[in-house]
Amino acid sequence: MTIDKTDTSTRSLILEDNIPPPKDRRLGTGIKMPPDLKEVMNNMNVGQSFFVESTLDDQKPKIAAIRAAISRYVDRPDCEINENWLFSVRMENEPFRLGVRVWRMEDKED
Repeated sequence: MTIDKTDTSTRSLILEDNIPPPKDRRLGTGIKMPPDLKEVMNNMNVGQSFFVESTLDDQKPKIAAIRAAISRYVDRPDCEINENWLFSVRMENEPFRLGVRVWRMEDKED
């Protein structure tokens, strides 16, 4: 570890070299999104939905990943989705079907 002590100003932050980053402690390697997620969202009408299969263990992380993907996509300047579109992402736990369902809701009012 190297600390630059030559700077005698009143800085509260000190630059340090050769400090290794911590190991990634996140579980798994991330959640893979369906490759056609953006295209399907672009073509959704109010009241339509789609289903993404998951396991019980990855259901909540998949919901978070889909919500984050929607947010990132809608914020892009080249996004075809109107900023007033609303989506709802929820768990779906049927006896023979486990996963996440995404609905396009009524547009938000300005």
